[in-house]
Order: sequence, then structure tokens, then C-alpha cells
Amino acid sequence: MMVEVKNLTQSQCKQVFDRTCLRSIGGQRAYMEAKKEESRLQAVPAEVQPLYKVKGKKVIFTQACEVSARELARILSEIE
Repeated sequence: MMVEVKNLTQSQCKQVFDRTCLRSIGGQRAYMEAKKEESRLQAVPAEVQPLYKVKGKKVIFTQACEVSARELARILSEIE
């Protein structure tokens, strides 16, 4: 896309210009791919914690949640 430099948005400027030089077309593609990968990695949740854990004869809920009677019965069956 041919755009005058004065009409570039901030994100387009980062794509076109490096700190010291003008990026080549290949360099711009690599920059955009790196940004896509960075966004994809940030979107992935770090570690999913279980909603509960059974410890001895207790059920410990690790976060606020809602369970149906059937789910609660299944959880309780894990104790025995």
C-alpha cells in the first residue's frame, strides 16, 4: 500500500521504520508476523487452575464457581 509518510498511523510507522532505518518489504512482513505471534502468545492463558481440589475429606474450591447438583454429587463421590 502506497501511503505518504505524513499520513501513516503510529502502528504503520513502527511497521515501516526501524530505530535506525527503513524496513524492506520482507522486513515489514517479518515485523508483522512477529507482532501476530506476540499477540497470539499473550492471548493464551498462562496456566488454568482447577475449580476445586479434594484434600482428604474436604473439597477446596479455588475460585468462585457454580456447580449443578449432578456435578456436586460427582465431586463428593471423589472423596469416598
